[in-house]
Amino acid sequence: MNKIFARAVSWELIIYTTVALAGYASFLDETKDIVINRPKLNGSKDIFMLIGQLAMIFNLITCIPLSINPCRREIVLNIFKRELKTWEHVVVTMLLVWLTAVVGTAYPNVIDAFGILGGYLAVPIVVYYPGLVYVKLSRKPWTHPKKIFLIIITTILCLIGYTAATISLLSFLGIWSPDSA
Repeated sequence: MNKIFARAVSWELIIYTTVALAGYASFLDETKDIVINRPKLNGSKDIFMLIGQLAMIFNLITCIPLSINPCRREIVLNIFKRELKTWEHVVVTMLLVWLTAVVGTAYPNVIDAFGILGGYLAVPIVVYYPGLVYVKLSRKPWTHPKKIFLIIITTILCLIGYTAATISLLSFLGIWSPDSA
């Protein structure tokens, strides 16, 4: 399990860092909020961006079915506290898909939502919890330097995510602007 967690977190870190650096290096200060929306490079067919866009489409197509099942399961366990009949199962699934579609089409600025949700939810799920699982499953004592280093790094990354999400939320609500600081 330790190998799986270490490899999963390492690969995620490598992939996200590579995408972020490549996206920023393409246009520096003119980088778009969503990197795959950048304009086509001059004199190029931009095959790598096409591959990236196709990968994002594949990710979104597979993400929805994989996310619906655990979400529905938690709703069933916490609200209904029993197994659902087939028609109830279908209704809950359809409501989740419908709600996702309505929120996705009705929300005017998805970048703000991603920033807020990503900072508060994705950072702990992607960084902090796998780090804690690794620390817990490791047979080394809590005072081992590797464990202490991992806890410190994951905590710092979470705090950065929480800070960015709080600034995005306050800015979105019009309470505070980074430019006014």
